[in-house]
Amino acid sequence: MHEFQPAHLEDITQGNWHGGKPSHTRGFSFDTRQIEPDQCFVALRSESRDGHDFVQDAAAAGASCALTAR
Repeated sequence: MHEFQPAHLEDITQGNWHGGKPSHTRGFSFDTRQIEPDQCFVALRSESRDGHDFVQDAAAAGASCALTAR
């Protein structure tokens, strides 16, 4: 699995870190039921669900960070 460095993620997302940077991230997941340790949780929003409601679940499952809009 490809490893991403925090500076690279900042660059490609034009985002900001809140709460500290992870040491590394190994892949991405938008499903907290399938997330693996050190993956970045991507909080997607659809008509029926808002991934932002699951950020804490992702952290509890071992996500290294979360990509969010808010």
